[in-house]
Amino acid sequence: MWNELLALWPSYLAFGLSFFVILVSWISHHDLMQLIHTPSRGVLLANGCVLIYVTFIPFPTTVLAKNLGGPEVSTAVAFYCGTFVLGSSAFHLLLETIARCELRDPERGGQAVERIRRGYHLALLTYAVSTALALVLPYVALALAMAVRVHLVRLRTPHWTPESRHITR
Repeated sequence: MWNELLALWPSYLAFGLSFFVILVSWISHHDLMQLIHTPSRGVLLANGCVLIYVTFIPFPTTVLAKNLGGPEVSTAVAFYCGTFVLGSSAFHLLLETIARCELRDPERGGQAVERIRRGYHLALLTYAVSTALALVLPYVALALAMAVRVHLVRLRTPHWTPESRHITR
């Protein structure tokens, strides 16, 4: 049985990568929600786009796990990275909806939105590149996509404390 468990290494790797993806998505979402008082209907609808992306992640993860180390690894990694292009677009939509009229503190929040927007643009571009790169260098594309997640986890929004209504870092 140990050999069979070891043979499942692609599933372990895909699970670990996707857990990291979902974790960073959750942290990013939490940080974005710090920018607003109470979500409006528009924010809730944009949030639904983020939710469908996060709930979709297990499907490309399964495809990736079944094809890592096999002849279709390039297609599987391109599909996996392409999912992040869609997810990045969903987070862009949520950010722009928040920025339009939902900011708790327009001045400081606006500065945070600009910084986050630049980070999200870089992430979207890099995900698009990693999707194309996957067709020729799938493992490099996976590493590049995970590097974006490291970048996103470092991209923090200001935090408002409820007691003081001041921003802390």
